[in-house]
Amino acid sequence: MAKEILIPQGTYTVGVDFPEGTYVFDSEKNDGTFDLFKNDKEQSNPYFNLDSDHGYKCRIELKNGDRFVLDVQVKVTKAEMISFE
Repeated sequence: MAKEILIPQGTYTVGVDFPEGTYVFDSEKNDGTFDLFKNDKEQSNPYFNLDSDHGYKCRIELKNGDRFVLDVQVKVTKAEMISFE
């Protein structure tokens, strides 16, 4: 099983505060938001509501230079590739 860490609400820069990669963010049934500001200006900036209407988890790929803002503490795990074996 993948290692889990808890990170508090705040603003994070990928490559400085948080490593690049694909992660699952889980607010553990606490309402909040995850707002991503992509370093690549060609892409839109995803925004996730973490609540009972939208689900408490989001899976997102983070690249160096991206920034994200959390307004709730989340549990983070490194996303694993899906295997059909």
